[in-house]
Amino acid sequence: MKNIDFLLNKLRYVTDTKTDKELCKTLNINYSTLDTWKNNDNIPKKRLLEFSQKLNIPLNDLLDISKIVSKPVFTKNEIKINNTLLEQAKEKASQYGLSINAYLEFLIVQDLK
Repeated sequence: MKNIDFLLNKLRYVTDTKTDKELCKTLNINYSTLDTWKNNDNIPKKRLLEFSQKLNIPLNDLLDISKIVSKPVFTKNEIKINNTLLEQAKEKASQYGLSINAYLEFLIVQDLK
């Protein structure tokens, strides 16, 4: 197995993609770029660093053959949604003069009634 095949398999696993085209779309790269990397059996380290940051995976884990990479717990969209909901809850809490924790406890108690 070529080195690039190993890296691409890891990237496909983490991004939950099956094809090169899906992977390119997820990583925001041109298919021709990926094709060039495959022909050269090399992904530039600068790009690997970008991917590791984008996917929230330590670069060493991405490069190390012995390391199994786990998928990120949340996608970027899920994180944005969670941050939005948290900000909304903080605003409501401040309207009632409560800390965020006290407000969340209040909501839970109300939900249990």
